[in-house]
Amino acid sequence: MASPFPGMDPYLKTLLDLQGLIDQCYRNGGYDEDIDYKAEPVPPLDPDDARWADALLRKKGKRPSRAPRKRGRDGGRPRKRKV
Repeated sequence: MASPFPGMDPYLKTLLDLQGLIDQCYRNGGYDEDIDYKAEPVPPLDPDDARWADALLRKKGKRPSRAPRKRGRDGGRPRKRKV
């Protein structure tokens, strides 16, 4: 059996870091700058997949984390109605 690479043992098992290769292609191709991860995809994902993708993008820093809900000046307590 001939080796596809000169000087390499044809029976040597090699491991390929496929994720590393994909990550490098992604960076070198500029996809991290071309894709707007803050926008929803077209066509839209189904609700479960959309929640998963949103959480993953926030974790990776591609979307801003959700700001805490704003509370009123009184700390969020219900306001008394004037009569």
